[in-house]
Amino acid sequence: MGVSQEAKKAKKVARQKAAAEANARRAAAFKAALAEGRDPNEAAAAVEDPNAPLDGKKRKSTEDVAHELLAVAVAEGEQDAAAKKAAKRAAKRAKKAAAAGDGENVSDASVERPTTPGVPGEPIAKAATKLTEEEVAAYREEHAIKVAQGTPDPITRFDDAPFPRKLVAALLKQGYESPTPIQAQAWPIAVKGKDVIAIAKTGSGKTCGFLLPALAKIVKQGATAAPDMEMVDGRFRPAAVVPHAIVLAPTRELAIQIGDECAKFCPAAGAKVVTLYGGASKGDQLRALRSGADVLVATPGRLHDFLAPPPGFSAPVSARNASYVVLDEADRMLDMGFEPQIKKIIKMCPTARQTLMFTATWPDGVRKIADTFLQPDAALVRIGDGGDRLTANKSITQTVEIVTEDQKLDRAIAVLKENLVDGSRGIVFCGTKRRCDFIDRKMKAMGLRSAGAIHGDKDQAEREYSLDLFRKGKAPLLVATDVAARGLDIPGVTVVLVYDFPLQVEDYVHRIGRTGRAGKEGKAHCFFTEEDAGAARELVQILEGAEQDVPERLREMADRSRKSFKGKGGRGGGRGGRGGGRGRGGFGGRGGGGR
Repeated sequence: MGVSQEAKKAKKVARQKAAAEANARRAAAFKAALAEGRDPNEAAAAVEDPNAPLDGKKRKSTEDVAHELLAVAVAEGEQDAAAKKAAKRAAKRAKKAAAAGDGENVSDASVERPTTPGVPGEPIAKAATKLTEEEVAAYREEHAIKVAQGTPDPITRFDDAPFPRKLVAALLKQGYESPTPIQAQAWPIAVKGKDVIAIAKTGSGKTCGFLLPALAKIVKQGATAAPDMEMVDGRFRPAAVVPHAIVLAPTRELAIQIGDECAKFCPAAGAKVVTLYGGASKGDQLRALRSGADVLVATPGRLHDFLAPPPGFSAPVSARNASYVVLDEADRMLDMGFEPQIKKIIKMCPTARQTLMFTATWPDGVRKIADTFLQPDAALVRIGDGGDRLTANKSITQTVEIVTEDQKLDRAIAVLKENLVDGSRGIVFCGTKRRCDFIDRKMKAMGLRSAGAIHGDKDQAEREYSLDLFRKGKAPLLVATDVAARGLDIPGVTVVLVYDFPLQVEDYVHRIGRTGRAGKEGKAHCFFTEEDAGAARELVQILEGAEQDVPERLREMADRSRKSFKGKGGRGGGRGGRGGGRGRGGFGGRGGGGR
């Protein structure tokens, strides 16, 4: 009896394997036929045994086979718009045939396809895979996800993402393999309309974590039309733009990056995105607004200027319909002094809105903002040790080298020449604007192609030009102050060199966070001098927390610092001279660096 059961089991496995191989061949042949411009029905009829369905159930409809195979192609992000339209026409013909009574041929073609939750009529490629309680627990443990009881299960595959199929296809087209932990857990909460507080390190994929739910909501609500003209003081002027979603970011670089990322998915949602930030022409940004904006990405200062202009000017933007609001890097915005503008902006938004807050740390100031503007039942999602203590990404191999100031330049050239190979890219972080320009010149003189130096004295056009060269790989090196240390997500950054150790260890973590992003590995090389010894204890904690090697000399510095901590009051004035114009001043007026 046992032999018989084993034989049956072996036959079943063999049949399943053969069916899977046949399905793969058929799907490949189908996509090849579509690539030749053939109608999906003809393509389905051309493949081997078109009446043998993908899922193993008996089905005779060629239209239905075309629909299944098309779903496979779309899910892989390889189908064009013309073929999708042809498939829709085929489905309509199948329904007409069913209405005429030809049920034998159409099978279940008249049965309504599954749709994306909350988006009527928008089909998804596959039904969502339900995880078991054990699988949910294992996934959360593996990725150190901490949530309250009753939080929706994470989404571990893009096929299961609760978004319109076009958005999923656009996501797959970017080459991502699977959702990051923050995406996996934040998406199912956000699509239910709940407020979200997400505490995660930089490089966690949070941008798509809040953009995709926003665009799915816009698909459901309908895109915003271009503003009409209205009479103001006897003259016709464009009415205010009324976006569905507002995303606030601390710096112009991060705002531009989020806007660029959003633009990749806007066509799939039929939406428009406009980015507003200081340091650029208001006139150009006003012209961009004239065609409308469904998503508005902005720094707080510039958006507040557009929402509340001086007396005698009409506001080009209104937040009255902003039902989806994101505070990205909330802790950084508060550090930069943007709390007054944030409060004013949120008060202009509808009370019945959805608010998402993303932050790397969870200080009292951020908690107060959350308590004030988010719903009491907001879902709190922590990834790793985010919020409890400062942590570095374990995917980054950190090397701390104890040097003197005189040794830095030669060592920097050696480190960069060793690491900038095979199309890789690196960023050098300096403590002052003057040092930044000096290192940029020296690197170029030594044959290292630098995209340039970016810091607060560079105008926006210069900064964008340098960043564009770096992003496109035309120059593998970028030299920067902390203006680029947080939020920038540039693929292929394999090494970060911390030339000058920052005044705060938190800034060190954000500097090295430019590499090792979205699950990839990276390297960080840090120069540390005796003048930096006041930060040794905290740096040792960061290294140990990320399971990195700690140099013996650094431990000795930390021990000395611990013994003298009470007498000297910790880190302080000894390094104030390195600030070099990098301070926090100016945000109350018009010239704030982050605007």
